[in-house]
Parts: sequence; C-alpha cells; structure tokens
Amino acid sequence: MFLEFEGFVVNSCESGAAALDLISKKCFDILLIGYSVPEMNGDELTRRLRPLCPDAFILGFSAESKDQEFLSAGANAFVRKDRLVHELVQLIKNRMQI
Repeated sequence: MFLEFEGFVVNSCESGAAALDLISKKCFDILLIGYSVPEMNGDELTRRLRPLCPDAFILGFSAESKDQEFLSAGANAFVRKDRLVHELVQLIKNRMQI
C-alpha cells in the first residue's frame, strides 16, 4: 500500500511459486523479495527469477542480515526490513533515473 500511495503500480504474490509463475508471463522493472517467502527462501527465489528478468532491479529485504545471500543470488540491493520504508522509494527513484 505504501508504494501505491507513492504512485507506483504494484503486483504481489503469496508464494515463491506464484511469483515464478507471474514472472514467467511478464517481467517487471523492480522486484521486491522478502527472505521469508512461502515455499522457498528469498535468495532461492532471487536466483530463479534473475534469468527470467535479467534487467529487473531486484531488492531483497529481511529482518536479519541476509545481504550476502541476496547479493550472491543476483539481487541488486538489500535493505533490512526495519529500514525498508525509509530507503525503498529512494532506491526505486534512483533506479528509474538510470
């Protein structure tokens, strides 16, 4: 809801399998992936999504320090969950300027 309030169009998925299914049909510019995704960890989901949308900006987030897991899996950036709201819009706006 926060991103929609900022004017972004948002799609969401309830599980890793649902995300893979959606991304196999349509690539998105930005993918936000939490570490605790039903059916698989966020880093595994990132690893599987990266080849499907090679140009997407993938941002992983978690309450724990999982930055190395996400970055090794192909994410562009990682934000701790407690900083997500503060940093998310700026990261997206920076990406849109590229």
